[in-house]
Amino acid sequence: MRKELLTLAVACLLCVPAFAADDEEPKGVSDIKEVGKVIRNPITIEATGGKQKMDVVFNHSSHRRVRCQTCHHALPSDIDAKYVSCGASEECHSVPRGDDGVAPSLFKAFHAKDSDHSCYGCHMKKRKQYTGFQKGCLPCHEKAQKDPKAPAVAEKTLN
Repeated sequence: MRKELLTLAVACLLCVPAFAADDEEPKGVSDIKEVGKVIRNPITIEATGGKQKMDVVFNHSSHRRVRCQTCHHALPSDIDAKYVSCGASEECHSVPRGDDGVAPSLFKAFHAKDSDHSCYGCHMKKRKQYTGFQKGCLPCHEKAQKDPKAPAVAEKTLN
């Protein structure tokens, strides 16, 4: 009886990877060296319309405990890059104001209060968990110190 239970337990453990298939990297992430270059350096998300103070310098290394799929949750059909960045395709979050019924605007994608996929939603959740977590629009919207190595990744109106 004990041997049968042990065999059953081992069989169950061997099945776990099959159920964890949802945790795989998106199909567009194929070159880990390419992705490594992107996540090591901060990127500047530009708010067009002359409001430079609304630019965001995003540092992937500060968010290393967040799975890539949390933010990069879908691959556009016309993407030919090895990774997906916000604003990389006209298919994703392309409506400047409002909602097209398919995907929220880029502004709403970043600022949805009740979404774990948005910057604002995730930060609000962390504020409830950790009393010392930063509040307000800072540090995301601190006046961006332009880093010449930081590529602009979102050149859409965010306001």
